[in-house]
Amino acid sequence: MAGTGFRVNQVIGRLVPVLLLIYVGFAYHLVIYEHAYKHQFLTHNLWLYPLVHVFATHLVFLPALFAYLSIFLAYGVDVDSQGETREARPSPVSPLRRLIGARLPRPTFEPPPDIVRGHVLYECDAEGNPLRCWRDDCQGRWKPPRTRHCGDCRTCRAGLDHHCPWFDADVCAPTTMTLFLGFLALVPILCLLAFAPLLPTVWSHTTSIWRWANESEALRASWWSRKKSWIGGPMYRWIIGFYLAARSYPAEVEAESSKSIYFSSPNARPALLVLLAAGLSSVTIGLLFFTLLNLAKGELTIDTQRRKSYRKAMVSGDAAAAARLAPTRHFWIPLGDESDGGVVVSTLPEEQSYDLGSFWENMKAFLGWPPYSRDVLLTNWPIAKGVKERMLKEAQARSRKNN
Repeated sequence: MAGTGFRVNQVIGRLVPVLLLIYVGFAYHLVIYEHAYKHQFLTHNLWLYPLVHVFATHLVFLPALFAYLSIFLAYGVDVDSQGETREARPSPVSPLRRLIGARLPRPTFEPPPDIVRGHVLYECDAEGNPLRCWRDDCQGRWKPPRTRHCGDCRTCRAGLDHHCPWFDADVCAPTTMTLFLGFLALVPILCLLAFAPLLPTVWSHTTSIWRWANESEALRASWWSRKKSWIGGPMYRWIIGFYLAARSYPAEVEAESSKSIYFSSPNARPALLVLLAAGLSSVTIGLLFFTLLNLAKGELTIDTQRRKSYRKAMVSGDAAAAARLAPTRHFWIPLGDESDGGVVVSTLPEEQSYDLGSFWENMKAFLGWPPYSRDVLLTNWPIAKGVKERMLKEAQARSRKNN
């Protein structure tokens, strides 16, 4: 039965893209129209400086927008290992989806014949059967290596890293991992390029507003001296005080000549947008760092989360959770000719089955760069050389012992 329970991620995933769209709209209007056009071009008769600024900003903005939309619009579009693309529900954005190629991988229902017959090495359950998922709508769908079930999307995803509320979609390796890392790297550069020319004016206006906040007798009487200003703590007191000062700043005080209302006199909106840009940049830098840290070890975000949950279950004595989250993997190892069958060999607790040994080798696999094929990675992930050799030796030793 499909899960219908409430999930916080689904609510956040609906809100965050809308909030990002609103922020981008305000920021674009401030940087391009108010500053570059009205303040620089119309007021100061400059054309080369704003032209270079606008060009450089769009040089980063457009790739970042493409990366974002490619992941965001992939929600609801599946592509199986046969290369067939299916859109669950056509919408007004369907033409844009097709134009940019937004899609996410989903494994075929049944594994390839070679796996069914046991002729090749593959990840399996403890009895040697191909892994299958019975959650939500999967209903026994085959789970290739590194495939996990997304509870928010209610389906299995090949190479699932995590469900990202920023995009309200899954980030998967290698399909959307390159786009995700690219977006995270571009956001801080974009914020720096877009807002750097505004910083001197924004700083000057911010200090002017804060000075007015401390000098205004009316504001002191209506806010600073009132006990209600402490209801939300010091941060609440200062933020509201700054907002009230910006609202009550004397309209006749003109900081500089400008055809833009945001630069002619102190205004809180540019400062707020710059502050949010700094916050976005900090978040994306942190996400980029920790994602690369995981990938360098041959792990996806979901692998790290499962390992932490496993340790907590072991400490708390939750045997059922520990058994479900145990890092041990099982592999079917074929023996000799097709008629010889095979054996199931399990990984050791300390072994990382899919850690290819180096940062660069792991990154090539996660991004689908040569010699690794994106299509092949949907159904067959490379196993660590040392782990594979040990399992083959163990399978051969057990075969000789049985014979």
